[in-house]
Amino acid sequence: KNIRTSKILLFISTATSNESPWTSDEIAVARAYEKKIIPFRYDNSQYNEAVILYLAKLDFIDYQTNPDNALMRLLAAVKGYLKEEAERRERAEAEENRRKEAEIRRKQREIKERELREKVALLERRRHEIMEEILSCEKTLAGLNREKQFVEKDISDLRNSLDEPQRGKQDAAERVDGAEAKPVVERCY
Repeated sequence: KNIRTSKILLFISTATSNESPWTSDEIAVARAYEKKIIPFRYDNSQYNEAVILYLAKLDFIDYQTNPDNALMRLLAAVKGYLKEEAERRERAEAEENRRKEAEIRRKQREIKERELREKVALLERRRHEIMEEILSCEKTLAGLNREKQFVEKDISDLRNSLDEPQRGKQDAAERVDGAEAKPVVERCY
């Protein structure tokens, strides 16, 4: 659990640690959790077979050769890794923030698109209602136009009926005038 929650595994290589069966298991767990492993060789003892598989490619810090320099290198290695880890975490957080912002923008676009689709649907329904009203009005207007034509015909027929007696009188008067004039004309011959 401690290895899983840590950032760095510092392996202090001594004759005792290289002989311990727990050492290789702890290093294996650190590798499985992708932890930074810093080998620190305190004495000249060789890594045991199980440990060397995990540490062979790693650069180790040799305390025996120069103790003061080794401690400075150890401190620099820990600080350097922690700095890299902090920068990696910042980059990961920044990336996560960008991802979240992009997700928020995507959701906002979806909401806006849904609202626009709803408005379009509402306007299409209203357009349909208006078209139905127009058709109804056109039918009513056509009916009124037909009724107007019938009324105008009736008016015309009634006017003609009213004008008939007048025309009859005029025709009779013309006939009478014509009849009287004829004999007069005949007499002149």
